[in-house]
Amino acid sequence: MIKVLTYNYFVPLIILFTMSGLAYLLLQQLHHPEKSKLGKSVLAHCQVHDIMEMYRQFDQIDQDIYNNGKFFNGVYVGNEWMIGKCNFINVAAFRKDNIRAIFQIHEINFHMNFYHLYIMDQNDKKIKFNLLLSKELKAIYQYLCGEYPYTKQGGSNEYNEFRFLSKVKRMEFYANYRRIIAEETLNEHARTSSSTYSPIRETANHPPVTIKVDIDELIHK
Repeated sequence: MIKVLTYNYFVPLIILFTMSGLAYLLLQQLHHPEKSKLGKSVLAHCQVHDIMEMYRQFDQIDQDIYNNGKFFNGVYVGNEWMIGKCNFINVAAFRKDNIRAIFQIHEINFHMNFYHLYIMDQNDKKIKFNLLLSKELKAIYQYLCGEYPYTKQGGSNEYNEFRFLSKVKRMEFYANYRRIIAEETLNEHARTSSSTYSPIRETANHPPVTIKVDIDELIHK
């Protein structure tokens, strides 16, 4: 009888505490968005000075996802931001141009499969996005690797290898990444400039100049 009574009281208490915790987290995100997981993840990539500016940044992320988002069953990827579930109740965001490493990891815990996408920036800050299906993890991994081919990429082995590199080695990789991107940007600007050059327009802007030449002088030079 004591065990039955204890069990009958214990289960409602767990439900009550769980609901109270969820309500507290919701209120905290509404009144103090900078303290939420989403707010902290956004602050890691941009400076926000007040709550209204934080909400404007949220709106910009929403617009980016709404207008350009691709859904991978757990994570949305826009042109500038990606956002998705990072644990059971929290959502996080990551600015795409800060991506320096991309890893797909399959974990088995308690006979259950878990699929994670790890994203790291050049400050070694990382976010773990949770995917629901193996094929979705593979799809988003391939998509991001194609979009950012110079990032560090791989699975669990590559992740552990990169994570346990010395700080100096990782900084060397990040510096080399910035150099490659800078060179790509310069080459792209050069290609754009050359493709937009028009001899006809140039001639129109600068009419040809008539030069009188002494033929005898040219012959006897």
